[in-house]
Amino acid sequence: MLVVDDDPDVRRSIAKVLSASGLAVVTAENGIAAKAAIGLHEFVAIVCDIRMELLSGLELFDELKAQHPDLAQRLVFVTAWNNDPEIRPVVEKPFDIQDLVALVRHVAEDRPSVPGSTLRFSLEEARQIRERSLAPGGRPACPCCSGELALSGPTNAGATLGLVWEVRCRTCRRTLTVSGVPESSILPPEPNPGA
Repeated sequence: MLVVDDDPDVRRSIAKVLSASGLAVVTAENGIAAKAAIGLHEFVAIVCDIRMELLSGLELFDELKAQHPDLAQRLVFVTAWNNDPEIRPVVEKPFDIQDLVALVRHVAEDRPSVPGSTLRFSLEEARQIRERSLAPGGRPACPCCSGELALSGPTNAGATLGLVWEVRCRTCRRTLTVSGVPESSILPPEPNPGA
């Protein structure tokens, strides 16, 4: 686990919380130091501030996407300055310690086994998506990052499975494959702004 923050108090606090939850933690004071640490260690996840001198969190993320795409998918931003709704997953300061630990554990444990592969929703997340889609009104959000869920398909998987749909988060790109059910029971219909 790598914690990157230019504020030494925040960096120590996050490292202490994650260490107490059983994770081995390395810290870095900026993006340059983080890149050096990534060259020396293999990390299961990164917790990173956005606004830092000497390579910001967003610049680090862009470099990770090019050089370590699997690790880029496991970066969690922690910031007090998030004005961009496209930045996900993000925990805003001041943050709830349990929320941070849960999110970090999720991205650390649910990583693709092959670089470039997509992450899958867990069984619990799939249950949450199903329950939310059956609730009256609105479309369910991704249980991981609150991003928008999109439905693609169907593809025909043969007589055993029938039609197969894929639910994908447009933000964190996690996927869920659903078979043998009609589209209307997976996600409610897209809202029609012209109606």
